[in-house]
Amino acid sequence: MTHIRRIVMAGFAAGALLLAAAPVGGAAPCPEDLNGDNEVGFGDVLQVIANWGPCPEICPEDLSGNGVVDFADILFLISAWGPCP
Repeated sequence: MTHIRRIVMAGFAAGALLLAAAPVGGAAPCPEDLNGDNEVGFGDVLQVIANWGPCPEICPEDLSGNGVVDFADILFLISAWGPCP
């Protein structure tokens, strides 16, 4: 049996929800770490800006889950700024 330590709900939109769960003892999810360097920082902001606008499909830069990469996604990055847990 796997126990869940943390659930991250990264956004709501019509028909879309980004949800990540980390098992106890495993690494906590960090969906805001878009470039995979294990911290949320300036590189992730640059990736959001580079993908600004409507998502053609599901895109990892759409952290708010509203189907558009926009200022809401910048706010998600700011709220998670720093090393991933």
